Amino acid sequence: MLSQSQTLIAHHVNGHAKVLAGAGSGKTTTMVARVNNLVAGGIAPSNILSVMFNADARDSYRDKLLTTYSKQDCPPVFTFHGFGSALIKELVQRKVIPKYRLETNDYNHYHFALTVLMPWLGKIKAKRRVTLEFISFVDLIKNAIKTPAQVFAEYEISAKYEFFLNAYAAYEAERISKLILFFSDLIYTPVMIIKNDTRLKAIFSDRYEQVIVDEFQDISEIQMLMIELASGTRASVMAVGDDDQCIYSWRGAKPHYLISTFEEVFKNATVFQLSQTYRFGHQVSMAAAYLIKNNVNRSPKLGYSAHNASPTCVSLDLEQVGQSSITRQLNQWTNKGRRLNEVAILVRSYSHALTTELALLHAGLPYFIEGGKAFFETAELGALMAALHVAAGTYKTLDKKTQRAMLLLYLKTPNTALPQDQLTKLMDEAQGDLANPPDAIDVTADCITEAWIKERVTKKGSAWRNLESLNTTNLEDVFHYVVEEVGFKEFIETTSTSEDESEERWAKFEALLAYAKHTGLTLREFMLFLEGLRSGQMYHKKHDNVILITSIHRSKGLEWPFVIMPHLIQGRFPHIPRNGQNIAPIEDERRLFYVAMTRAQERVVFIAPKDDALSFALSNGLDHPNGSVPNDGTRASQFLYEMNIFVSQRADQLMSGEFTLPDGIESDATALNYLKLATV
Repeated sequence: MLSQSQTLIAHHVNGHAKVLAGAGSGKTTTMVARVNNLVAGGIAPSNILSVMFNADARDSYRDKLLTTYSKQDCPPVFTFHGFGSALIKELVQRKVIPKYRLETNDYNHYHFALTVLMPWLGKIKAKRRVTLEFISFVDLIKNAIKTPAQVFAEYEISAKYEFFLNAYAAYEAERISKLILFFSDLIYTPVMIIKNDTRLKAIFSDRYEQVIVDEFQDISEIQMLMIELASGTRASVMAVGDDDQCIYSWRGAKPHYLISTFEEVFKNATVFQLSQTYRFGHQVSMAAAYLIKNNVNRSPKLGYSAHNASPTCVSLDLEQVGQSSITRQLNQWTNKGRRLNEVAILVRSYSHALTTELALLHAGLPYFIEGGKAFFETAELGALMAALHVAAGTYKTLDKKTQRAMLLLYLKTPNTALPQDQLTKLMDEAQGDLANPPDAIDVTADCITEAWIKERVTKKGSAWRNLESLNTTNLEDVFHYVVEEVGFKEFIETTSTSEDESEERWAKFEALLAYAKHTGLTLREFMLFLEGLRSGQMYHKKHDNVILITSIHRSKGLEWPFVIMPHLIQGRFPHIPRNGQNIAPIEDERRLFYVAMTRAQERVVFIAPKDDALSFALSNGLDHPNGSVPNDGTRASQFLYEMNIFVSQRADQLMSGEFTLPDGIESDATALNYLKLATV
């Protein structure tokens, strides 16, 4: 049964409309109900176009429609790229454009761009990083519908990449001459062709009576133009979204498309709000309201929990250095008879997951990383382990299968560029003499004719011998020696796609070192300890009742009974790079935090370092820090202040009248407005 707000939207027929739909407000159910009402009112299903942001959302939405319609009669549902692909197909059929080949392989795209860039790359070492930066630049141009120079200036791209401006023209000329479409071209190509041809505009516009667009806060300029062209002058357009959940600004999405641009383009739009959430209770709703009010660039609204929403507990866990609160929280959950697969650990960056992984492995708790690689599956960390095993003298204690795997990782990371056939031959020859891998490496090096590959392979053998002969067992000294001797730092810097990625990858090394130092073990003891954890992870892969670790970006649109947000440290979240450059806009970071906390249904736990300043703020009902929070790696995230957890944790008591706001509580208007809305 629909709520009053949902019913008003479901029965809206004529005229444009904007729906501001908060997290867990039942927007999909409402959109499906509206489609059914439109069809019942006499509009043909084929005249109702729905556009979803991704394939999962499209499939879920279509499945709901298919409970009412046959596949043949179901109203059309597309992703933006799917709709663009359909337009391209028709343009080809009409002989407007030749048939292009869609290239979806990322490596092939990278190689294509690298080839185009070669005249400009010269002696640049970090060719991979520069090439991937260039591909991102191309995507921004095609999402923004601006000139290369405008995009270059707007996104403040480093002056050292000024050659991108000329390279873009070469890239497009080569792409068009070879009749290739990459992913971003699926929207850009048909939209720009139709936009610039009056005859084609007349053909492709005004086909639909109704257009519904989900997740409108995440669209880009080119997607906005696509909707304008599809709707023409005939269709009533309904945009559904939440500007507080706009988290893709790095690829061209901007909240103003939903906040203001929609109503500028689609005049006289009716504005609806789905402010009630059915996903979580008052504690999360109030904490989210306190947090997001700090953003200036947003629509005026206040989300609140429905009367029948189940209670959701908000908890803050301040841990001492070296502690792991996660395992304690998980044990409390399972002691109540709950399952581990009801838990999601959400991280801003996968580098933040390393210490969590090690804590889970140590506790014997199974987990799965979605969208990233687990600690022991990461090539560079695996290669680091191999080198540390050699230095610790524990390599020879490993079983033959593990030794072979470690040798392979060592040889491939950093990459020697050894051809696969020679690498396989080396491994096969070494299989019979794995106790002395440097000899097998030397034999292979002697057979290599390319000088630069020979040099790299020879260096691997020399480094192995040097590691074996180290006369120190100090864990930190060995760690830094290995990193320098094997060349991990340079490898990360030259193969990362950006400075942010380089910093994130290096953070994993530092996290491992910090963890190792905290254990107090000798190098040999620590490597045997790690090997035990690795074996445990292999065993845990067989479990189906596992904890999920994933990024906040991937969590969008999902929900779990128990959400844990670890490593809430100022500088990590919000992200503040150590070099002070490319600082993520604070409003983007706050929206990302908002999305994460609103995934929880029953319980959300925020884990941060022990911080006396935060404890003082909490005990006094403050909703902001006293001045700026230092970015020194020891202080809790400013967002934990902004949520006013003192008041938020008492939201249920405020609702029932068991608690009243004491004098001196800051921003009490937020709590009072919440109570006014939620008690109606």
